[in-house]
Amino acid sequence: SDQPWMLLVSGLGGGSEDSYVQSMCVEAAKRNWRVAVLNMRGCGNSPVISPRFFSAMRGSLEDVRETVRYMREELAGPRAPIAALGWSNGATIVNNYAAQQGAFDAKERVDLAATMCCPFDMPMADRGFRKPFSRMVYDRALTRKLVSKIKENIEVFEELPVVSLEGKRVELDLERLLGARTIREIDAELTCKTFDYPTVDAYYADSSCNQRLKDVEIPLLMVSAIDDPLIPDSCIPYEEARRNDNLMLVTTRHGGHLGWVDEAASARGDGRRWCSDWIERTVLNHLDAALHLA
Repeated sequence: SDQPWMLLVSGLGGGSEDSYVQSMCVEAAKRNWRVAVLNMRGCGNSPVISPRFFSAMRGSLEDVRETVRYMREELAGPRAPIAALGWSNGATIVNNYAAQQGAFDAKERVDLAATMCCPFDMPMADRGFRKPFSRMVYDRALTRKLVSKIKENIEVFEELPVVSLEGKRVELDLERLLGARTIREIDAELTCKTFDYPTVDAYYADSSCNQRLKDVEIPLLMVSAIDDPLIPDSCIPYEEARRNDNLMLVTTRHGGHLGWVDEAASARGDGRRWCSDWIERTVLNHLDAALHLA
């Protein structure tokens, strides 16, 4: 079948249970897209069977490759177009994937992509993340969410040898990990050790997708909000978008971090939990047009 497929990658610690992921699934299905969601290790109620989670770069790109290959071989077929969509941390993964997939096997490549609220420059985004409001609201909540996922799978980390992506045996301080109060502390104790980064700053620098956008060779839509409290406007890659015709960058004055609501939806007040479909319409209109022009 030539029916298009969509692969969704959620934000940090999220998965198929997230309302924004489910909303995109519903709207995409209405337009004849078939949809798959990649739950990163430990996310979306998926069990962890090896003592490793995920990152914004190493390991996660390999998981996406395996997923796309499976979709090509078992679900979509060789001719059906596949679009990859990502939010926040998932947006970093998708952007990095789009930039590097030229070196992958043909079965592992996607045909188009869209990302929302991507922290393009992770060291700069990290500095914004540590400002008082973001630290007290977002950092604290996300850290609690990730620590709870680690607790749910702590037996795996206690009973199995922890081996890094490069095959090195590493020792984790589980007490420190379970007591983490910030994302940086989790990245220092878990992400860096299991994905072979010497420091958190080195991890953030390597994972930043802005340095690779020049290599994107497929249609890629990137949507960001100027008032995003986690990602400063200075992170947004205006020049990179101007230099690569495959990139379309959309910025909105408002929207926060994955919080776009249109005026018409606000006025309806029909009691639905999520009554705005602006971002879904925007992304799907772009993807449908890109398929038509292909």
